[in-house]
Amino acid sequence: MTERVVDAARGAVRCEHRKVAIVGTGLGRAHAPYGDPAWCVWAQNEIPQPSFTRHFELHPMSKQSGRELAWLAACPAPCYVLDLADAARAGVRGAVQYPLRRLLDGGFRRYFTCTFAYQIALALLEGFEEVGLWGVGLHLGSARERLVERACVEYWLGVAAGRGARVSADSGLAWQPHLYGYDYDLERAHVDGDVVNLVRVAAVERGWLRA
Repeated sequence: MTERVVDAARGAVRCEHRKVAIVGTGLGRAHAPYGDPAWCVWAQNEIPQPSFTRHFELHPMSKQSGRELAWLAACPAPCYVLDLADAARAGVRGAVQYPLRRLLDGGFRRYFTCTFAYQIALALLEGFEEVGLWGVGLHLGSARERLVERACVEYWLGVAAGRGARVSADSGLAWQPHLYGYDYDLERAHVDGDVVNLVRVAAVERGWLRA
């Protein structure tokens, strides 16, 4: 099954898949269903993937490097962007406007802190029945990923489940090993460890502490 742009300005892409794999760079990405005809694969940020059916570059073109712009100019799949005119000037091949207005008009919450969140929301707008995240271990990433992006993606995973979509792979998000209250001491120790790790990552990123 192939995907093609139907209306670039509306962000409309024709797709016959009912399952979508959203793939990042973290652990587990190799297990994504590449090549499985039942799944479409959504990539982002010029991250190399064995195969993909849609790409997302939701950053201003002015922030892209020469290498990234060259990659976007040769992108073989529909590529969602923030602004079609900006993308056209940059020579992005197969550019498609991300349909933020359609999402908001459809009652979706205006809460997006990363591309993964935009991808999940679009999958729900398009009525996908199953969503999987591979290599999206935000709880193991940068301070921003741990503090801001993780919460947003977990929110959208909850929205997906609430809308009846099956979340078949979560990359370790929207999950904790211990239950608050029932596993009181273990849960508290686990959360305290998360806080310590977050502070350490932030300190390393700012040069206050060696890795």
